Amino acid sequence: MDCLREHGITPHATLYHWDLPQPLQDRYAGWQSREVAKDFADFASAVATRLGDRIDRWIPLNEIATFAYYSGYAVGHTPPHAPGITLSTPREQSQIIHHALLAYGLGTQAIRAASPRPCRIAAAENFESCVPIVETPEHIAAARKAFDDSFVNGAILHPLLHGNWDPAWAELHRERLPEVSDGDWKIIAQPLDELGFNCYTGSYFKASPEGRGYEGIAIPTGYPKGGLPWLSIIPEAAYWGIRLASEQLGSRRLPIFMSENGLSDSATADATGLVSDVDRIAYTRAYLRQVLRAREEGFPVSGYYHWSFLDNFEWAEGYRSRFGLVHVDYATQRRTPKLGYHWYRETIRAGRVL
Repeated sequence: MDCLREHGITPHATLYHWDLPQPLQDRYAGWQSREVAKDFADFASAVATRLGDRIDRWIPLNEIATFAYYSGYAVGHTPPHAPGITLSTPREQSQIIHHALLAYGLGTQAIRAASPRPCRIAAAENFESCVPIVETPEHIAAARKAFDDSFVNGAILHPLLHGNWDPAWAELHRERLPEVSDGDWKIIAQPLDELGFNCYTGSYFKASPEGRGYEGIAIPTGYPKGGLPWLSIIPEAAYWGIRLASEQLGSRRLPIFMSENGLSDSATADATGLVSDVDRIAYTRAYLRQVLRAREEGFPVSGYYHWSFLDNFEWAEGYRSRFGLVHVDYATQRRTPKLGYHWYRETIRAGRVL
């Protein structure tokens, strides 16, 4: 922390990025137990007490949707990175989400109580960005409805911001609602200073006379990807995620920042060691322009973080995926800035998308 500050870098600390201590899994099944929320709060208090004089921007948990829904706990399947964990019903999965929300609330209380100075706390979520296939009133209305109906949006964002479920959403998903104890909503709905949006991709929607008035559009074979099967390149997702989170959740004044955005490049180093990651440059340029569009239209955009500075260990992909602006030779640990690094540096210096 001291070294970062000496170089003019403001730390923005995430306390939980899916690295649950094994003893807690062994003792009470980790996120399947309410007890994990209190233990997380104790951890948050200890870190804020020790480092709160150096850190004043915190994210208690990263991407509840991913570790509790998309990847971490698959109903009927044992996750390859968590052998032995199998859930029987969607309601069990929802209970894990609820415990994570409790951990967020208790952790936020603990950070504020332990921090020796005022601090800012954000949630960072990869909520579903619903993009209208054409920006006409009927397709925009369809995207709004899809955003409201989205399971992860309603299960995570609405409780974080309002301390309850939206009644229409709860009726739609009533078969998978978890048990909620007295006082839980008050704990969960801690005031947020900012909302972090981890944006990589999105989903296209169109108006439909059937069902609930919208229809998702399947991504065709051959559609541009960001190095991974799930990472369809949809730059408009940045704009529509910001816009719909602000408008549909009644949070128009809450600052939103891009807490993660990037792709896994496919380039290899040339004879000089330079990786010409032109795919990263094109991707980031397109997404940044959509972020700026949101800001220019008056939405409360407060910042942007690129994922990531260095090639790193990705939880699902290991060392196979390279998201870094800086190439890492894992055998020697040599760091070499990629072409995208130099482009991003100049973009920052210019204060505009180059």
